[in-house]
Parts: sequence; C-alpha cells; structure tokens
Amino acid sequence: MLGRRGAAQVAFSTSELRELQTIEGLVVDVDAAEVPVGGNPDDPTLTAAVRRNLDLLHGWAQDRATSAVRQIAFRFHRSPVEIRGEGRVEEIVLAVNELRTDAEGRVEGRDREYVVGWIKRGPTGIIGVNKQDANQTVRRVLSDLAGMRARPADPDDVVAWLQQRQPRMVTTTGWETIDDHESGLGLPAGRPRVKLVSTEDLVDVAVAGRAAT
Repeated sequence: MLGRRGAAQVAFSTSELRELQTIEGLVVDVDAAEVPVGGNPDDPTLTAAVRRNLDLLHGWAQDRATSAVRQIAFRFHRSPVEIRGEGRVEEIVLAVNELRTDAEGRVEGRDREYVVGWIKRGPTGIIGVNKQDANQTVRRVLSDLAGMRARPADPDDVVAWLQQRQPRMVTTTGWETIDDHESGLGLPAGRPRVKLVSTEDLVDVAVAGRAAT
C-alpha cells in the first residue's frame, strides 16, 4: 500500500488500522525509517488520532516478521510514475516524494511560499484543526516578514501575470457579476436569488462580466 505523503498524513482511521491485527496469518510490514516518533506536542497537525496511528505503525515497524502467510506492506512518500510490462503489469516504477514544508507551513527551499490545510498536513482534521493550522501558518508568515525585503511590483503587472496563467480567473468584479446575475434570475419569481449550481456557469458569467467592463 503506497502513500504519496507521510505516515502522519494518512487518512485512514485508527480503527481501520487495528482491524488488520484481527486478520489471521496477516503480517503488517512498515519501514521504521518512514514513521516519525514523538513530535512537537503543540503541533496541531498531530492530532490524537494521528498520534494513535503513528503508535500502531511504529509498533509494526519494530516487530517486522521475516515470513508470513499473508503480508501487507505500507510504504510512504511514494508515487507511481511508470507501469511496465508486456500485455500485463509486470513492474511499477515508484518515485520518492519529499514533503518540503516545515512544521509551521513554510515550503522549504522556496522563497515566500507557504501552505495551509490539507496540502500542509494531509486529509485529516476538522474545522477546529484547520483554524489552528491556519493561525500557525499566518504567524510564520508574519514572523518571516520582518526579515524580508520588499519587492517593487506594478499591480497591473501582477494582474496580467495571473490572467496569463489562468485566463478564466474569477476576480472580485467577476464575483460581483455573479451576485448581480443570480439576483436578477430571482426577481421574476420574487426570490432573493436563483443560484448557479455548476462551476462552468459561474465562471462563464464572471468572465463575461469582466469582458464587458
């Protein structure tokens, strides 16, 4: 079983992991080098559930069996990049992924890049964890600002760059156009608005409004 991110970012529950222990003849193989031990107790990404998962995985890593009737192997930081074989799958080539963020959300090795939410910690946590997570990243940004030099930039150049990268970008003007459009759809029926329900329709209205200005 391959995980694109690390053991601390897995989405399965502790109960699901524990069920593996009830399967007769099954050995769970985990590489100890891929399972972090301990960690910052104040790190909001390491919830109680995450710590329980890590404890289970670490226990399996410390008790690796050499043979078994059945075996499931967990390998983290892996992504399939190529499938090889003649008429059938004979080999899968894996790449080793690297999590490049520090515990506070800054992308290591990159200038002025930060992450928050699932891209930072994986698909775990509820709204309360997201708030803690966001606050932590923002505090890191504010802390880093003190040592940063300002980069002069023309706002028009920034907008032009964004539109080149994403021609159908929805701006504040586009959002206001969507708002006006939905309100107008509701008028004949005496309703506050009629919502557009597809992303394509929403973007079409926003882009049309931008073109009209």
